Amino acid sequence: MARLLVNPGSPSAWEIQLKPGTNLLGRGFANDFKITDPSVSGSHCQIVVENGQIVIKDLGSRLFLRVREKLGLAYYVGAQNFAGLVPGYFAFYAGTTPEKADIVEKELLLEADLLRAEGLTLEELQRAKAKIIGQRKIARQDLGSLAMTTALDELYGLVYAHSDSEDALYEAVTLDQIKTVAAKYLKPHALVIAVVKPG
Repeated sequence: MARLLVNPGSPSAWEIQLKPGTNLLGRGFANDFKITDPSVSGSHCQIVVENGQIVIKDLGSRLFLRVREKLGLAYYVGAQNFAGLVPGYFAFYAGTTPEKADIVEKELLLEADLLRAEGLTLEELQRAKAKIIGQRKIARQDLGSLAMTTALDELYGLVYAHSDSEDALYEAVTLDQIKTVAAKYLKPHALVIAVVKPG
C-alpha cells in the first residue's frame, strides 16, 4: 500500500496510508485526510494511486481557485513544466465544455499576463515550494522514480546525488526570481494554443 510521510525525520512526523484511487488532502473537513498546518489550503491537493503510479494534483493554486472554483469554468485546471537538454515547455491546461473553451482560454492568458506583470504573492510562493518539495519527497520514496532521477542527473552532468540537494534549491527561490522567469518565458508572442474539442 502507498504511504505518504509527513514531516519525515522530525518529532512531528506522521504517516498517511493512501488508499487506491483518489485521496484528498487539506484543512477542510471534506478531505480524506485533514492536515491542520496553516500553510495547507482547505482543498490542498489530490493524490491519485493507480496502476502502481502516484500522481499529485494541486487544488490550491491560483488557476484552480479562480478558473474552477470562483468562476466555475472548468472541470480541472493546472500548469506543468517539461525541461530537458533542449528547450522544453511550460503549459497551462484546463478541461471544460466546448461552449466555455474561449472564455477559459482568455482566463488562462490573463493569468499568464498577471504572472508576468505581478509575479506571485509570498503565500503562493510558499505554497508552491511546499507542493514541489512534497512531490519530490514522495517521488524519492519510489525506487523506480529514484533510479530514473539519478540516471537523468548523471546524464545532465549534475551527478547522481543532485536530487539530495534539490529541496534547498527550491527553498532558495525568491519572488523576484519568479517574476523575472515569468517575464522571460510567458511572452504573448511566443505561445502556442491548442484546443481539442469533440467531434
